[in-house]
Amino acid sequence: MIVALSKGCESMFSVRIKPMSDESLISFMTRFATENGTKMLSIWHDISRNKLINPQKADAHLLERTPEAFIILEDFAEETEVSKGQLIAMTYYHVLEKFCYPSEIPCSRILRGMMRDNLHFCPLCIEEKAYIRRQWKIDGVSCCVKHQISLSQGCSQCGNVIKIMDIDNIEICPYCYFKLKDTPPFIEKLDVEELEKHQLVETIWSQLQYCSGNYRSPSEVATMLLYLLNEEHSIFNRNIVQRNASVLKIHLPYLLQLARNALLRKRALHIRTLLNVMVFCNIDYEYFEKLEVPEIFRDSLRTLKHDIFENIRCIAPWCTYFQRSGSLVKTGTVAKRHSDGSLLRKYVACTACGSRFAFNAKGNMVELEGFLKGYYDLQHMIKENGSMTLLGLRRPVDFNRDRWWGIIAYFCTRPVFGEAEKLDEDLLLAFVQSVEKNGNMNNIHKWKCWDSYRHFLLYRYHSEVMNAQVYSQRKLPMRHSLETCEEMMKALCQEMLENDQDISIERISLLLKVTSNTIRTWGFHHYIKERKNEQGRKRLEARKKLLIDRVDEFFVQNENHRVLSKDIYSYIGIRQSYLNSIAPELNQYISEKRLQYLSIL
Repeated sequence: MIVALSKGCESMFSVRIKPMSDESLISFMTRFATENGTKMLSIWHDISRNKLINPQKADAHLLERTPEAFIILEDFAEETEVSKGQLIAMTYYHVLEKFCYPSEIPCSRILRGMMRDNLHFCPLCIEEKAYIRRQWKIDGVSCCVKHQISLSQGCSQCGNVIKIMDIDNIEICPYCYFKLKDTPPFIEKLDVEELEKHQLVETIWSQLQYCSGNYRSPSEVATMLLYLLNEEHSIFNRNIVQRNASVLKIHLPYLLQLARNALLRKRALHIRTLLNVMVFCNIDYEYFEKLEVPEIFRDSLRTLKHDIFENIRCIAPWCTYFQRSGSLVKTGTVAKRHSDGSLLRKYVACTACGSRFAFNAKGNMVELEGFLKGYYDLQHMIKENGSMTLLGLRRPVDFNRDRWWGIIAYFCTRPVFGEAEKLDEDLLLAFVQSVEKNGNMNNIHKWKCWDSYRHFLLYRYHSEVMNAQVYSQRKLPMRHSLETCEEMMKALCQEMLENDQDISIERISLLLKVTSNTIRTWGFHHYIKERKNEQGRKRLEARKKLLIDRVDEFFVQNENHRVLSKDIYSYIGIRQSYLNSIAPELNQYISEKRLQYLSIL
């Protein structure tokens, strides 16, 4: 419906149109621009939040994610007489709003890869009313449920794929001007099951785009999806969930980590995963939103991982905590594939004896450094050879030299096969302190205090040193606080301005210990540029004052002499043409000063 404004109206647009209920924002802006004889980019520029930046067609898709970040919706609503709420409903903002905090929406990636750049359309829909339907832009929507035909993916006349960014008139191909409504429909008989699937997908998307205001955290969404994959049973069953997750090609460990809030960095669940699970379970978003996950299911998710850890015990027979709880701690290594191809998981260490363990593919607990096998070999050799010292025992063929020496040193510092060797307390303390500071073992081995390699190994395999290794695992650097970095950046700029030091992104990024690209990503470059320009103006004013003083000094020195312009510019050390580009008023000052001087002669 088109409504012409009366002449008394002050708006710069004379025609109003009504948006369709399932129309995309770009489509509405394009139609509005066409009816008013202008371009969509011109309208975008008029309502843009930043008039200094010219809108680009390649960025138009951003309007349908976070429109308020780029345009003043209140102005556009006033010009079009369409409410702000209606305009937002024409975008995918409400989808992001359901799964992201407001501050995270602009940089959210949950819709990545879901929005098409190329036009998919139903020619029969175009014939009824020429506008771009929101669902046509969604990857995965391949047919028109209303007309039960597949969507056309290009112009049937010229054969080109139609880029949405190239469209100025929705009714025609932007390359050959063929009327899209005349495209021969690709009629394909859809079976009932496939048609119902497409109808469900459209229903889910229409519900997702509805403003409900109900935010769900990534952890909550992951928990709900696990409950659905668990076929809504009250207790988590890994076999059932794994079977269903495999069908959908969902990485179950990642989903479990999200549900348990076990990830070191914030992560969100991609909308495609949510969509696939809902279609697989044959439910829409309204059902998902009302889904209540039993507390017993949440408990089974939370406690499953802890129960496994709490039930394991140290398996070293010489350990004081042998088959007792309370001595094992996680080392920080979740999984590791070894050179022989074996994959080990859930690495733990015993704080009582220093042994390290992990679980193999069969779920069996294995000792990692050979101490357990070495213990049984030593026990057998001592029994056969009588009361021999550990150093006098021959190395078994299945141990290499360094490994065997390490095992001997390990047991020599523990009262397992006799008295433990006494070590220098000061040297042991120095060793422990170096390890706690993430000291490298090769560097410690180079200390000049060691009498021999064995001397080093005795300290290397002492329980205090081995525990220090476990507790001093390298930690990830803390993530930067944006507010703190912004305060530091402003303080640095102010300090450089006061001390007349060059202000640049490179210098600021170096002092903040981040990259220049990070500075730009954070948006700090605008502020830095402003302060740099301020510094430039301040320096120019100081230089102009210095040049004026130099000019006055020249005339004082050349009193009663004929003065040429070139002599003045040579004295102040700057070309007239350059001075005219940076401070033309100084050229005027020099001319007036020279004329005044000549009139006195």
